[in-house]
Amino acid sequence: MTTRMKSSTPAKALLCAAAASIVLGAAEAQAGDLTLQIIATQSTASAGNAKVSPYNRAKAEVLALDLNGDPVSDLAGPGETGDQTGEVSIPGWRINTMAVGAGGCGLVPIGLRNFGDGTYTLRLGTASTTAPCSWKPGDYVFSLSIGAGGRFGMGLGHFPIN
Repeated sequence: MTTRMKSSTPAKALLCAAAASIVLGAAEAQAGDLTLQIIATQSTASAGNAKVSPYNRAKAEVLALDLNGDPVSDLAGPGETGDQTGEVSIPGWRINTMAVGAGGCGLVPIGLRNFGDGTYTLRLGTASTTAPCSWKPGDYVFSLSIGAGGRFGMGLGHFPIN
């Protein structure tokens, strides 16, 4: 008759969980080699205002780090991109709007500043293909993915409009 020690079952489960987390960690590292830290703010955006301008926009401060924790500064051209008066194309950068204030529109980039030290300021406006779209009170949630320079990363941002 074979008997099993009950204490080995938790030990085996712990060992399997540890092995799984090591494998999952390796897969995550291969899938994305950038860490993006995002702090988003209402900045100058105001509920009810539809004009796209430096005086009516939200901002996302982005810190990009490689797997060693070193800043990555080559994810966009140097200095300023866009004049904050309309949507601007930033190669490799993609915004996916996940939630907006009730009745609001999605987010689009209207400007980007690369400070050259791994930090970027992304300026955001609202977008509509049919008519001007005003900021609505409520929470705006978005994901930012960057695929540039052979690197990839993704992060989430959130800001309220009061």
